[in-house]
Amino acid sequence: MPDMETLIPSAGRADTDALRAYDADELARYVAEPSHPWWRRTPCAQALAGRVPEAWAGALLDRVRDAGDAGEVRRALLDIVGDRPELLPWLRHEDRRLETSYRMPEALVRTRGLIGDLTVAGEAATLAADPWRHGQEAGEAALDALVERHGAEAVMARLGEDRPEDRLFRLRMRFQAGEDVTYALADPDRLVGHRAHTLAHDAGRLRAYLTEAPTTEARLWAVLALHELTEDLDETRALYEALGRPRVEVPGLDERSCTSTCPGASG
Repeated sequence: MPDMETLIPSAGRADTDALRAYDADELARYVAEPSHPWWRRTPCAQALAGRVPEAWAGALLDRVRDAGDAGEVRRALLDIVGDRPELLPWLRHEDRRLETSYRMPEALVRTRGLIGDLTVAGEAATLAADPWRHGQEAGEAALDALVERHGAEAVMARLGEDRPEDRLFRLRMRFQAGEDVTYALADPDRLVGHRAHTLAHDAGRLRAYLTEAPTTEARLWAVLALHELTEDLDETRALYEALGRPRVEVPGLDERSCTSTCPGASG
């Protein structure tokens, strides 16, 4: 049997096929020993997916709980042992808010969602609104798992409608259900309005919405969504002219900062 130095000669160079065929007990033994290099232990942990030896589950959970261990190893282990119910009290403990390992906070939220812990709904919604894609993906994965386990209504009951991130979740649920999302173009928070314009895929509905939108900004979101769907520059210009060539104030951007590329600028 080849050793780990052969299968993983350097960081980023792992023979994944050979690791998946490697003895599971030996892989678990290697991962459970923190003195081994994290960049070897991580692919070993990933190779245990779906075949964690029960005799090693406790030792691997100890590695997850060890804040001093490498975040890469702990995140990999969460993917393979994070569904164990004995881990839930640790996941919920307030000390988890002190986690500083790279991407570990996102992994913890995602894991709680995958377990079905409804109490994490608020944190997951906040994470799903994160500007970083890896945060969004972790938050959305947690929310989707909660919806699959408990239903959308149960998750919505945990969130309410006051926070923009909570309204983002409701928007995404309506979109996934095939319902109209143009209403959210008028949301007072631009994060919601922006997300709504990326989800509005019915050109006819967007044109109709232009006559009923309650605010100028909502009409501008509709014009932008329509332009991205049709790429019809003539229509976009005509609609913008019909709206009176409005500008939307952006905090921190003054009149002098607007060049000829800004909507409504001369030329």
